[in-house]
Amino acid sequence: MKNLFILILLLTISTLSLAESFCGKIIDSKTLHPIPFVNISLKGTYSGTVSDANGRYKLMVPNKSDYIICFSCIGYQSVEISYIQLKEKSDIILTPSITPLNEIVIMPDSTLRSFLSKAYNKIADNYPKQPTTYEVFHRSGLQNGDKDYIRLNEVLLNAYKSSYDDKTEGTVSIIKTRKYIEPNQSNEFQYVYYGAVYDIHHDDLIKNRRKYLKPDKNYDYELYGVEYYNNRKVYVIDFKPKVDKKLKYKGKIFIDAKTLGYLKIELSPTEQWLKERYNDVLGLHSNIKAEDFDFVVNYSIKDSVFYYQSSYYKEKINHRDSTYYFVDENVVTSVQIDEVNKIPFNQQVPITYVPTIEAKEYSKSDWKDYATIPDAIKIDTTTKELFISPSPKPTTKQMIQKLMTKMEFTIGIRYFANSIEQSKIDFNYQHLSFNKEINQLNASLNFDETILYKLNKRNGIGYQLNFSLSKAFRTSNNCLYYNYRIPVKTIGRNIFINLSTGYSWLSLEQSLGTKNSNTNFKFGGKKFKNNKVQAYSGLKINGLTFGSDIEFQFSNIFHLVLSTNYISPIKTVDIITLQERSGFFLFRKHASEPISNKNIDYFINDIPSNKSGMKFNNWSFGIGFKMKI
Repeated sequence: MKNLFILILLLTISTLSLAESFCGKIIDSKTLHPIPFVNISLKGTYSGTVSDANGRYKLMVPNKSDYIICFSCIGYQSVEISYIQLKEKSDIILTPSITPLNEIVIMPDSTLRSFLSKAYNKIADNYPKQPTTYEVFHRSGLQNGDKDYIRLNEVLLNAYKSSYDDKTEGTVSIIKTRKYIEPNQSNEFQYVYYGAVYDIHHDDLIKNRRKYLKPDKNYDYELYGVEYYNNRKVYVIDFKPKVDKKLKYKGKIFIDAKTLGYLKIELSPTEQWLKERYNDVLGLHSNIKAEDFDFVVNYSIKDSVFYYQSSYYKEKINHRDSTYYFVDENVVTSVQIDEVNKIPFNQQVPITYVPTIEAKEYSKSDWKDYATIPDAIKIDTTTKELFISPSPKPTTKQMIQKLMTKMEFTIGIRYFANSIEQSKIDFNYQHLSFNKEINQLNASLNFDETILYKLNKRNGIGYQLNFSLSKAFRTSNNCLYYNYRIPVKTIGRNIFINLSTGYSWLSLEQSLGTKNSNTNFKFGGKKFKNNKVQAYSGLKINGLTFGSDIEFQFSNIFHLVLSTNYISPIKTVDIITLQERSGFFLFRKHASEPISNKNIDYFINDIPSNKSGMKFNNWSFGIGFKMKI
């Protein structure tokens, strides 16, 4: 199966080398203005592209003279031309469609909401009923105030979508990448955006069943007008939040009157979105202000089935009194509906994949001449300057960002199965004497932290630290381990099983109280000053650790983790620990000695003992939240 998937990718890429590239512009016959987001397809196939926000397009057509190329856009009469005609003239003129006066419709609110409800309930019928795979050209980047790119990423990717029966999100694999960073402006805006390569899933508002489609009681709806698309009547419906509702989006919904399928959705921000966009609790984005955005997602029709075709997002940002534009474009170039295979786990990229950090530089990429939307930056085709000139060296912040994408952090609570019987403990050492009545203890709760460095999709090296939350009982566990990940569910909300093995340094101790020392003394090879000292008794364990956990994804970056560990002791020592309780906490001395030390007198219920009374039952259980950056 894996070899078949790779073969398909190779065939896809090799086919592109046998294709001819057409570049042109699509304009309105009356206004002569460019027409954005025109669907362009090879008739009888699932291949094509769309025009960009400036009406420009770039189309790859296999070297075959009998292709018919279709240009269609809501509100315009469709145009079909032959391969030969396109070679002669690549600029296309579309004529606006005219809506007859007798077709202008007025709908009362109840009728309009009923119409929207019917369209929403027909999503599963109008969109793919089986899994599909898409080849997608993705471009995202940052423009300065003059709308010139200072940072640009381009990705050719494969996407797997499950059926539209539910909202389950699909997966993505990367075929080719390239990036460009303007050397003179590379440090102007250091923020990066994650998740962009998953836009074919995130931007698919229909599959995600956005609540304003339903319709929702918190929105007002109005029939904006009637348009035509490929001789099909299309209702244009305007929506916006009710006055007293703090919702983030407003926009237009374009619905095919015959099938009730959604053809296009346009979104723009409300004041609430502008207020919340960069308003995080920690104030990390305090110097960024969102000013506006435009978003549109388009769907195409093939054999009475609606498919995601493209999406476009452009956000205007103010950063330190300078204007920037974040641009994100996605165009489907082909759709596979037969013999669809899931993307193998080892080839899937995570939601946290950031092209700005991980894509290949133009100068290092062997992907030089393929795109499905026009070139975003000008290239000196004589010297290929962009291809031979490396991007500026990554900043310290960028290197840290790249490192962080390989890290996973878990914070939680761990239950240790250790115990001690109710007893009276006496401990004497030189001039110090401690007496403590110990209550029965059957377990302890610890604060748990884990850091995992991912070597690849399945393997990683981690470090675990946990310590007790009780003053009367102290636990400290350090573990260095190897982790192996087994995917259980990779479509939609992921589920993984992790198996680990490592080496642990563990101490389990109960407090024997605090005493004031009136003289300096030595203990465990360290000199203690005449100040307050606290004593502990317990176990020091070194051993092999075997662990397993199951993690459930519940957001893009957060997972719930349930875990269990077993420690097989190699060496166990009953110890006494002394720790200073005066002075700055980072400089307080602490040291341990075996209870068997001849200078230590230790009694349990007035009986001399070389044992601390602490028992460890080898097992621990944890629950926590994992963050994947």
